[in-house]
Amino acid sequence: MPSLSRQGLAATVILLLLPASIWAEFQAKDLAASERTMGALVNVERGHTGLAPLEYDDLLAGVARAYSQDMLKRQFFSHTNPDKEGPGDRAVRIHPELIARIGENLHHVMITPGFELSEKMGLDQITRDGMASLMKSPGHRANILSPGYTHIGIGYAASEEEVYITQVFGEEICLLDSPPPKSWPRDSSLILSGRLLAAYSLAQFAAFLTVPDPKAVYPFGKGKESIGGQFLKVETLTDRRFRIPVSLDAGAGDYQLMLGREEKLIPGPVIRVK
Repeated sequence: MPSLSRQGLAATVILLLLPASIWAEFQAKDLAASERTMGALVNVERGHTGLAPLEYDDLLAGVARAYSQDMLKRQFFSHTNPDKEGPGDRAVRIHPELIARIGENLHHVMITPGFELSEKMGLDQITRDGMASLMKSPGHRANILSPGYTHIGIGYAASEEEVYITQVFGEEICLLDSPPPKSWPRDSSLILSGRLLAAYSLAQFAAFLTVPDPKAVYPFGKGKESIGGQFLKVETLTDRRFRIPVSLDAGAGDYQLMLGREEKLIPGPVIRVK
């Protein structure tokens, strides 16, 4: 039975004291430019160790930005939000069409009125100092230098008192043409289609569907059995495009789609059958 674990490493809170006057710069400059700058700094660090650069992904950036804004609004700083969602849960909720293994780094800056620093200190310096601080932390550094990730998105949120920065890393598996429905009629079927993003071929691509009964047994392959779900047939349309017929015929409850290699499946959206 494949693991349903979400990916994400705990982070240490990092606090910096910065002048309140910096807030004017946040109002004047586009935060998106700083997000891109930090993404570039990540690739500089990866280049120093011979790793391939991460492709900047606007979908992951949207997930990161939404989380920074949420932490600012609800005043918390953690990889798990007050709704008990982790990094992978949030990515699935915001972009259920994107199937990816998710990692996350967080950085928090407190702005203290009256604290005088060099006039060179500003939004760009916050970004560069934040990156330097993350690289000094083993957990954050491991995410930044992980050879398994392929994409990254950065999200900033700021007020007059503080700044939140979220880095979201992704090992992207595939992009579905449309998000699976959140609910579907009992004893029915649907067809999902999409494009493979992973470096491997569709011949190595697998789809698994968990069923409401965790003890249900399904045969697959030569003399093999899966428990709690079944492998689905992946139909090849082109060298990167596919379709997957899905039968929701194992009773009422939650079905979860998992995609990737057979030995490394990534949890995707949940479909509730009534």
